[in-house]
Amino acid sequence: MSTATAANIEEAEEIVTRLLTDPPQDPYPLYARLRAIDPIHRAAIGDFWTLTRYGDIHTALKDRRFVRDYDDFRRRNSRGRVDYNRPFIRSQRLWFVFYNPPEYIGKRALYGKAFTPTYVDELRPAIERFASQILDAAEARGRLDVVHELGYQLTLTGHLPHPRSGVGQGRGALRRVGARHRAHLRSACHRGDAAQGRRRDPETRRLPP
Repeated sequence: MSTATAANIEEAEEIVTRLLTDPPQDPYPLYARLRAIDPIHRAAIGDFWTLTRYGDIHTALKDRRFVRDYDDFRRRNSRGRVDYNRPFIRSQRLWFVFYNPPEYIGKRALYGKAFTPTYVDELRPAIERFASQILDAAEARGRLDVVHELGYQLTLTGHLPHPRSGVGQGRGALRRVGARHRAHLRSACHRGDAAQGRRRDPETRRLPP
């Protein structure tokens, strides 16, 4: 049961509205304030719940009564009509966080074949060297764009280090794994679609075509 006062709820709504419409460069003080005054807030601006405590988020993600619905998420978090043809939107729909079991399980298993605990441990020294190079250059310049210069360069440009082959080979490893297990992925996706169909219509006895 929420213990937030009417004033707390009003302030929380102002914070969520700002985070959606005019986010500051450093949003963490707003997150902290929201967590202090109304950690489970029903946002009127998009008609969604905002959770800011780790325990609450962890519980919601583990509770099978909650499902992930990308279209609903995007509708509630966007102002106006959503352009689903935007490259970012098309990419975001594929994020694991928006998949439900059992389809999620098959996709996660696919990546698990590439990113084994041993492989991830081997990546650590190469990533540390690459990150140190970026940070040293940023220190010399006196500035750092964390998203573009660190996050983007380290992940999206193919600079993910490969412990045996050097920088830039991470994507190649994923392509090889993807080609080898494409049939497995198609099978997992089909099982996921079939299960979703059964959930929508409990009386269905046969798998969808």
